[in-house]
Amino acid sequence: MPQVIFLIDIRHKLISKLSVPLRQPIWRALSWSLLLITTAAAQTPGFRLSQFSLDQGLSQSTVEAIIQDSRGYMWFGTTDGLNRYDGNGLKIYRNNPDSRETLSDNYIRCLVEDRQQRLWVGTDAGGLNFLDLVQDHFHQIPLYLDSMETSQTRQIWDLYLDQDDKLWVATWNGLFTIDLNDDHPKAQHIPTPAKQLRRLAKDDSGNIWIGTENSGVIRYPKPLPPDFKLSLPSITGNKRILAIEIDDSQTVWIGRRGELIEYHPDSNELFQYPYLDAFGENDEVISLVADQDNILWVGTSTNGLIQFDRSTKVQRAHTPLPNLPWGISGSTIFEIYRDGEGLLWLGTNGDGVQYFDPRSPFKYYYHQPHDNYSLSNNSVRSILTDKSGNLWVGTYGGLDRFNQANQSVRHYNAHNTHAGGPFNPNVYCLTFDPDSNLWIGTEGGGLYRMDYGTNIIYQPSTMFPDSHSVDLNLVFELFTCPDSGLLIGTGAGLFYLAPGNNYRDPWKKIDLTTTAPKIRDEADVLAILQDKWGRTWVGTDGDGLYLLNRDYSIQKNFEHSTDDRFSLSNNRIKSLFIDSHDKLWIGTNGGGLNSLDEESDHFTYYNQNNGMTDNTIYGILDDSAGRLWLSTNNGISVYDPSIDRVVSNFGVAYGLQNKEFNTGAFFQAPDGEMYFGGIGGLSAFYPEEVLSQIKARRVVLTALRVENIPVKTGQPYSGNILLPKDISILSELELSYREKIVSLEFSSMNYLTGPTDEYRYKLSGVNDNWVYTHATNRLATFTHLPSGRYAFEVEARSAASLNFGPTRKLFLTIEPPPWKTWWAYGIYIILLGLILVTLRQNEIKKIVLKNELKRKQDEATRLNEIDQMKSRLIANVSHELRTPLTLLDNHIDELGQEIGPVLSNVAKKSLKNVKSSLVRVNNLSDQLFELSRFAAGKVRLSALKTDVRQLCIEIGDEF
Repeated sequence: MPQVIFLIDIRHKLISKLSVPLRQPIWRALSWSLLLITTAAAQTPGFRLSQFSLDQGLSQSTVEAIIQDSRGYMWFGTTDGLNRYDGNGLKIYRNNPDSRETLSDNYIRCLVEDRQQRLWVGTDAGGLNFLDLVQDHFHQIPLYLDSMETSQTRQIWDLYLDQDDKLWVATWNGLFTIDLNDDHPKAQHIPTPAKQLRRLAKDDSGNIWIGTENSGVIRYPKPLPPDFKLSLPSITGNKRILAIEIDDSQTVWIGRRGELIEYHPDSNELFQYPYLDAFGENDEVISLVADQDNILWVGTSTNGLIQFDRSTKVQRAHTPLPNLPWGISGSTIFEIYRDGEGLLWLGTNGDGVQYFDPRSPFKYYYHQPHDNYSLSNNSVRSILTDKSGNLWVGTYGGLDRFNQANQSVRHYNAHNTHAGGPFNPNVYCLTFDPDSNLWIGTEGGGLYRMDYGTNIIYQPSTMFPDSHSVDLNLVFELFTCPDSGLLIGTGAGLFYLAPGNNYRDPWKKIDLTTTAPKIRDEADVLAILQDKWGRTWVGTDGDGLYLLNRDYSIQKNFEHSTDDRFSLSNNRIKSLFIDSHDKLWIGTNGGGLNSLDEESDHFTYYNQNNGMTDNTIYGILDDSAGRLWLSTNNGISVYDPSIDRVVSNFGVAYGLQNKEFNTGAFFQAPDGEMYFGGIGGLSAFYPEEVLSQIKARRVVLTALRVENIPVKTGQPYSGNILLPKDISILSELELSYREKIVSLEFSSMNYLTGPTDEYRYKLSGVNDNWVYTHATNRLATFTHLPSGRYAFEVEARSAASLNFGPTRKLFLTIEPPPWKTWWAYGIYIILLGLILVTLRQNEIKKIVLKNELKRKQDEATRLNEIDQMKSRLIANVSHELRTPLTLLDNHIDELGQEIGPVLSNVAKKSLKNVKSSLVRVNNLSDQLFELSRFAAGKVRLSALKTDVRQLCIEIGDEF
C-alpha cells in the first residue's frame, strides 16, 4: 500500500522531532487517517486456524501459558491443570494433595524450560514448581520474602530465563531470581520499587524490563543496582502494563489498556498506537510476540488478534466472526507463542488453544460477511488474471476484481445495474478476447461481455438484437481460439462464435452427434482445449472425450468401455490439460486422472490406488518441473509423471480453502502462481515454494503400555519400575518375561497436519520388514516376545512428502525368567556336569561289574569245562577200568578155583583181600561212572531205603 507507507514515513519524520507530550494529538489524528486508508484495502489472504479445546481433551478451556519443550511437546497451562500435547493425545498433570511430587496448584499462569530439561511452572496460588521432564515428577521451590524464611509469596505472574541460566520470577510480591547452575536452586528476593509485577523481558544489554500493575514499566539494569522507572505518557491514566516484548532490533513494545507503545531505548523515541483497528479505548493489549517476518502479533482482551507490521505499521485485525469455524474464535488472547516450526499458538479465554502457520505458502481468499473487501461468495467457479495483473474471480455471488497492485477490490453482482439489465451473479467461467474484453459465462443467466475500459457488462440480447442471437442459460466453459473466436461450452452443447463484425455474426452450433448411443441428446460441455496443431479437445459430462478437426468436425470420440482396459476410465470429464510434452491429461468425475497415448489411442489412468486422495479431478496445472497439481474432492494431489508417482498430498490442514474444489476453478498466472477455487474460497500458491517448505517428520515415543495398561514414569508396575525416565528420552528399555503384551505409542509432533501423517516401524528379530500405519493407529504392539535384545525403529512422513524422516530407535531387552537367566544356565551346566560325572561313574561301575561278571562267567565256563573234562575223564577212566577189572575179577575167581585148595591160609587171605580190593576198585569205577552221568545230567537222584547198620559194617570192613 504505497499511500499508507508514505503517510507513515511522514508521521515518523514529524513526530520524532516532537517531545513526548506533544506527539499524542498529532499521532491520534494520523492514526484515524491511517485507519480510513487501510480499511479501504482489499482483503489480504487469510489463515485457516486449527482449534484444540475441551472436545479434544483439554483439561480446561482457558489457557494462559503455552510453551514447546526441547523434545517437541506442546504444553498448555490452564486454570485447571497442565496439559502436554504431542499432536495426537494429551497427558494432564494436576495437583494431588497427598503427594508433594505433583503440581502445587492447578491454575497455571506461566511456563519456561531450562537447559536441564526442567519445566518451570508459575501458578496463581501455589507458588513456583518445576517438572523434571526426565523423571516426570514435580518439585516445589519456595519464594521466601525474608531471610528467616518465614513468609513466602505464591502468586506468580511471569517467568523469564536468560542466557546465564538465571530464572527471573515476577510475583505479586516483587521480583525473584534463581541461579539454575546451582545443584540445589534457591530463590533470592530482589527489592524493586513496585511489588505487583506482571510481565518480564530482557534486552541484549542485560536489562530486565518489568511491567507492573500500577507503576508502569521498570527497567532493572545489569549489574544490580541501580534501577529506574520509565515514565509513560498515558491517554487513559492507566499505568497497568499487561504485555512487554523486545524484538530483534531491541525495540521495546508495551501493551496496556487502549494502546500499543513502541519505545526505542537508544534514541529515547516513543510512539503510541491508540485505538488499533480491532479495539477501542477500553480494550487491552494483553499479549505480544514479534516474529522473524517483521510482524508484531498483538493479543487483545476483547477483540481477538491483530497483525501489526513493524515496518509499515499496517494493521490487520483477526476478530471472531460468526459462521467462520476456522477463524479466530476467542475474543481474549491471553497468550501468543511461536513454536520451533513457526506455528503461532493462541491461548484464549474459554475457547482453548488455536494455532496456524503465518508463513504458510498457501494464500487463502474467502468471503467474510459484512466485509465488502472480501470475496463475494465462498464458492469459486472461475479464476483469471488480466494483462495488468488484476485477479478476476467468478463466484456464486458475483464477479470480483482484485487489484493486486493497490490492494483494492471491485464487485460485480446482481445489485449492480448494467446496460443490458441485471447481472446474473452465478459466474461459471471467464475468458478474455484479443481486445481484452472479458467474457462471462453464468449458470442460469447465459453469456455476458464486459467491455474493456468501460467495465460495462452486456448480455447477448443487447449485443445481438437480431434473430440470430442464442439464449444460452448454462454456460460452463469458454475458450478463446487463436483466430480470436470463442468456443462456448453449454448445457445445450458446443458453440463457436466468430470474431468478425465485433462478434455479431451468427453462432455456429458444433455437432457432436455420433453413431454411438448417448445418455442424452446434448451433453454438458465442461472442458475445452486446443492443441498446437489446431485440434480441439472437448470434455463432456457423460459422453466422454471428443477430438475435433480444425474445421470442428468430429475426428474421434473416446468413451469408457468395460471390455477395454485401455479405454477412458470415466465418461464424465471435469478438466483437460496439455503439458509441455504435448501429452493430454484428462481429469474425470470418479475415474481419476487419465493420459492419452495418441499413437495407440490407449488411456492410462491413475487414482487412489496410485496414492491420490480422491478420484475426482477438478483441475490440472503443472509446475516448472513438469509435476501435475490436481484439485480434487479431498485436497490437492501432486503427481510426477517422470517417476510415475504421487509425490505429495495437501489437505485443509495445510491452509487450503476446503478439501472440496470446483469444476473449472483453476488457473496459473504468468509468474507461475497457481490458483484453485472451491466451495470455501480461493487458494493461491507458488508450487516450488510449497514443496520447499515440506519438512521431514521427527518421531517421538510418547507412551508405553503393558497388557494395555499405560506405564507411568517412575511408578512401579508389577513391583518393577519399567520407566526410570520418560519414554521420549529413553534409548534402552528393559522388561521382564512377565510382560506378555507390550505396546509402544509414537507421534510425529506434527501439530498442523499430523492426522494425515504416515508411519512405519519394525522390530529386529521379530519383523525385519517395515509395518506401515497411519495417524489413527500410532501403536506398535508385540506379544509374547522371547527373551533377548531387540531394536525397535519407527519413522514418519507427512502426506506432502515421499520420504520418511529420521529413525527413532529404542533398544528393547526382554529379561528372561529365572530359569532362563545366565546364572540359571550356570547351575544347569553344573548340574549337567554332575549328572554326566555320575552317569560316567555309574557307567564305569557297570563296566567293572560287567567285566567282573564276564570274568566270573569265563571262570565258571572254564570250571565247567574242567568239570566236563573231569566228567569225561572219569567216565573214560571208569569205562576203561571196568573191562580190565572185570577180566581181573574173573581171573582171580578162576585162580581161586584152580589153586585155592592148595593155597595156604595166608595166601587165601591175601587172595581174598585182592578180591575185596578189586571189588572196591570196581565199585569206585561204578561211582565214577555214575558221577560222570550225574555231572552230565543223565542221573536222576532218588531216595532209597537202605540198612544203615549194614552199610556202616560194609564201610568198616573195607578198612
